Amino acid sequence: MFYLIQGVFFQAPGIYVRYIESRRSLVFQEDMLPFMYAGVFASIPPESEKEMTGTMADFCGRAVLFDIKLSETELSFTKQYLGREDEIFYSFRKQADGSWGGSFSGADVQAGNSHCILTPVSEEFFIPKY
Repeated sequence: MFYLIQGVFFQAPGIYVRYIESRRSLVFQEDMLPFMYAGVFASIPPESEKEMTGTMADFCGRAVLFDIKLSETELSFTKQYLGREDEIFYSFRKQADGSWGGSFSGADVQAGNSHCILTPVSEEFFIPKY
């Protein structure tokens, strides 16, 4: 089974490490900002639910997802942007409306909140037919 993931993460005001032209830079942020992300993850091989991997994109760039754990009530994964060594850890709990709410943290990012939705799709979803 494949899962589309779409969501938003929120970063509060503060001083952050940002990668600008592949260099670590300090950036002061005055307002709480929401940022959207989208991606896909799946079991590898497709018959196994034990090992899942994925990819995601947001305003910071493309990232790989690994250490993905999905149950009826919890979702967690680690995100690593391409070209960066630091990792960002996400943890969610399923909400009453079917969405997922949680938080993220990492060595080079300030902790924040995130909300997302998961959409299960078959592998055929990714085959262009039209």
